[in-house]
Amino acid sequence: MNVLKSLLLALPLLGLTACAEHMQMVKARDAQDLAEFKRFAGEPIKRVRGFTPIDRWRSFDDQNFAIWIGTNRAYLISLRRPCFDLHHQLQIRITGGTGTVDSMLSRVEFDQQRCRIQEIRPLDDKARRAERLTVAANF
Repeated sequence: MNVLKSLLLALPLLGLTACAEHMQMVKARDAQDLAEFKRFAGEPIKRVRGFTPIDRWRSFDDQNFAIWIGTNRAYLISLRRPCFDLHHQLQIRITGGTGTVDSMLSRVEFDQQRCRIQEIRPLDDKARRAERLTVAANF
């Protein structure tokens, strides 16, 4: 019976260990992906004109994310400070003037949080995806 009790007590610990290891792997992958996106990001810009609804977005952590507007426009956005739980949101909203997002005035909003944008960088997503395909073809 002692062996059975020991096993029952050890199972939750094993589950927590596996969960922690998984979270470390996810954080490492996201940090690697952010570095990749930064390589394909241009110089910071002050504003995005002709801003339309976000087609999709992807967060890397609670301070950096990428957005896609249409098929060929993508931007890497950094916030002034980490925005708690950004990394786990399904939807975000970016405030700004009609059709414009400004790095000094616009904010990212979700779950009653308002997070100020620090930097907007245009992203050459076509080149990024092409590089990924080239790397994948060489394996």
